[in-house]
Amino acid sequence: VMPKVEIRSISEDKQRDLEKKIKSILVGSPAMNEVYNYSFVGVEQLKKLGVDSSAHLALKNPIANNQTLLRQSLSPNMLRNVVVNQARFEKLSFFEIGSIYLDLPGIMPKDDSTDEQLPYQEKHLSILAAGKNSLEVFSEIKGVVEHLFGGLRLKVDFLVSEMMPAYANKNIAAQISVANKNIGSVFVLDKKTAKKAGVKKEVALVEISIN
Repeated sequence: VMPKVEIRSISEDKQRDLEKKIKSILVGSPAMNEVYNYSFVGVEQLKKLGVDSSAHLALKNPIANNQTLLRQSLSPNMLRNVVVNQARFEKLSFFEIGSIYLDLPGIMPKDDSTDEQLPYQEKHLSILAAGKNSLEVFSEIKGVVEHLFGGLRLKVDFLVSEMMPAYANKNIAAQISVANKNIGSVFVLDKKTAKKAGVKKEVALVEISIN
């Protein structure tokens, strides 16, 4: 379920400063690794997660058959990172800051000769922890979120919500709220979905809109 989009913009300088501060906090005492993923996902990849791909923007010239769509969430490729690395590590913890793309008009013009706009894009932060126990990784990732917002001098609340991704375990999930605004979610990956996606660890995920 995609949240209602509030189109906002912040200056590039402010956004760079914020991203730099977030990275500094997360690589500090949580000692998390930063990952960089492509902005593309595939139909089959989303199908395994129970995500409808019909609303995703398709690429005219995809670089591979399994990367034909622009992502609307960082989570699918974060889970691919787990699949690739799960045999080598008992625990995993990493984060990514990257853009997501929605089939809505954005604020950037396509070019100087037209009034048309590029699709709406927004910077997101995703944080992941993987291990043996679902409650442990969920508690760990919530602690990381609290530490992050403490570093940003913001109070964060975790609220009960049904607005979760299709691949979330709805019983171990919460909405992340700051200043009475929903800015993202934290949840454990659903076991059946994990099996379909080839994920063999218990995984907790966070996705937050940086805007």
